Amino acid sequence: MKKMYEQIDVFCNVNNGVKIYRCFRCLQTEKVYVQSCDCFYAPFNLAQVENSKRSLLELFQEENIEKRTCGFDTTLEAILNFDEEFKDDDSFA
Repeated sequence: MKKMYEQIDVFCNVNNGVKIYRCFRCLQTEKVYVQSCDCFYAPFNLAQVENSKRSLLELFQEENIEKRTCGFDTTLEAILNFDEEFKDDDSFA
């Protein structure tokens, strides 16, 4: 059986916008992975939202998430690890 994943979107308010962590939980192992993080700022742009969705699907299809990052027991642990990995990347501020 191929591995299956449940998508979990976690929202966080940031200055003038919203940060959305795109997470997946493997149904077979229960491990949680952060695929990506998107930041949207007011005024919100529908084209940006649609582009984010397309990018999420493309990345999921192109690259096995378990080879890109470690799995964690909880969503919070996965997010904290993601934030630590990308703490110097201003696009996730």
